Amino acid sequence: MSGETNSRIDPARSACVLIGVDAYTALDPLRAVRNNLTRLEEALTDPGIWGVARESCQVVSNPATQQELIGPVRKAATAAQDTLIVYYAGHGFIDHSDGSLYLTLPGTEPGEIDGAVPYECLRRAIRDNGSAKRRIVVLDC
Repeated sequence: MSGETNSRIDPARSACVLIGVDAYTALDPLRAVRNNLTRLEEALTDPGIWGVARESCQVVSNPATQQELIGPVRKAATAAQDTLIVYYAGHGFIDHSDGSLYLTLPGTEPGEIDGAVPYECLRRAIRDNGSAKRRIVVLDC
């Protein structure tokens, strides 16, 4: 039919960033996170499942700074034309004064949001960069 658009997700025009924090200095370690990153990368790059190119699927393990967490997301958002997938696995904190979500880094102290990344920063990096038709965020925290 004319005027009908293709709604299939195109892995060749898509990008993924898989972020995981498992090695904390002051919070409980999350041993399953490393396996989550490996298995999810395998699934997303498997041509029988989705088939995004390996070079378009970046794994960020234990980012130490906000820039190490957000930078790869901005880059992938700019590159993705069809679908952008961002996955974060690690501890999360809620700021009880305003209900904001914070994503932890390896050096984040228990209950201290100043050593964590505001989810709003991640959301803006996804929203304000690139032109992907679909933007998917999965938070495992």
